[in-house]
Amino acid sequence: AGMSAGIITAIEKSYAAQLLPEEVRGIGFGFLQSTDGLADLLSSALVGLLWSFISPEVAFIYAAAFSLSSVILIFFLQK
Repeated sequence: AGMSAGIITAIEKSYAAQLLPEEVRGIGFGFLQSTDGLADLLSSALVGLLWSFISPEVAFIYAAAFSLSSVILIFFLQK
């Protein structure tokens, strides 16, 4: 999970800077951070529900699977 977070955090801002035109880059970064924050809230709530109502193991497997898949996707989707 730590490796995934480090890779995604570093790469997403760099990639966004490359994709966004200079005149809307500030708005783009704001939208990116807003989207990240909302997704973090939802994913944390889901992991908490899995942890509370099913088991900590299921919550960890869920989080680990999505972390691993994000790292794999980053490497395969590079230009």
